[in-house]
Amino acid sequence: PNMDKELGQSLALILKKQGVKVFTNAMVQSVERTGEDIAVNFTCKEKSETVSGEAVLCAIGRRPYCDGLFADGISVEMNRRSIAVNEHYETSIPHIYAIGDVSAKIQLAHVATAQGIACVDLLYGRENRTSMSVVPSCIYCRPEIAVVGLTEAEAKEQGINAVSGKCTMFGNARTVIEDPGRCFMKLVADRDTGRLIGAQLMCQHASDIISQLSAALVNGLTVGQLLSVMRPHPSFEEAMTEALERLAEKRSPPGAENLPRPGVFVAFAIVKCLVILYIVGNRAAGTPISCVYCTESTKYPGDFRQAFSPYLGLWACIST
Repeated sequence: PNMDKELGQSLALILKKQGVKVFTNAMVQSVERTGEDIAVNFTCKEKSETVSGEAVLCAIGRRPYCDGLFADGISVEMNRRSIAVNEHYETSIPHIYAIGDVSAKIQLAHVATAQGIACVDLLYGRENRTSMSVVPSCIYCRPEIAVVGLTEAEAKEQGINAVSGKCTMFGNARTVIEDPGRCFMKLVADRDTGRLIGAQLMCQHASDIISQLSAALVNGLTVGQLLSVMRPHPSFEEAMTEALERLAEKRSPPGAENLPRPGVFVAFAIVKCLVILYIVGNRAAGTPISCVYCTESTKYPGDFRQAFSPYLGLWACIST
């Protein structure tokens, strides 16, 4: 519910293809043991349902657990269930500090780590430059999901003239080889300033890629500045360049004249295809190809054909 809707929709499609049944807007009524299995009784869309299995995983969120944390007769000010702290992480008891899940609004391990370091820096009188307002969040499914900043819808609700650019990674060589399902990168920027304000990734190694986008948000980098970076090929993150190109196409002045031309990425892709195909052609002279994919008579194994089929298809179209 706190992420871009397309992330949930795409993950649901992938899970259903794997034979997983997904029930949304469901309410658990009871859990009981039936023989060697555990049955979960719930209602979904006003209909009673029951599913059973060897184990039940409860992952409905967490809450601070402060019972027994303080000695008898000692209590601190609470903010509902959380311990209330000031901007220095100090509780209502002087010189007593609280960081992480017991006091933070966002209960993530990397938030707790950053707060702990910041708190110690403050105690030592050192400056801490970690931005607490830009928090990446990751889901370790396949493909991975990682987000940071605002979605386009959230930005518009805040009155920001937001625009998004997306790259669907069907033609990304690394994605084709690993075949994790539908993958994409979506980036959100302020149309007026060009500054990146959000990112939603659903791809392999998304949890590793999101940090560079977090750095872009913290430092107020623009679409044009991010497009000035050369990204390696083959890699998952090269899809970021295409998403940025989509943003560049949608952006309006001022500053649009400083952005790289959208055709740059297309030209790069064509040159990349021609170089790869020159090498492949020298090794497989006379190998028949179809207009889009290699034919089954290709002498190379299936993984090779899947990885290079987008390039071979483009070469077929250009050569004709």
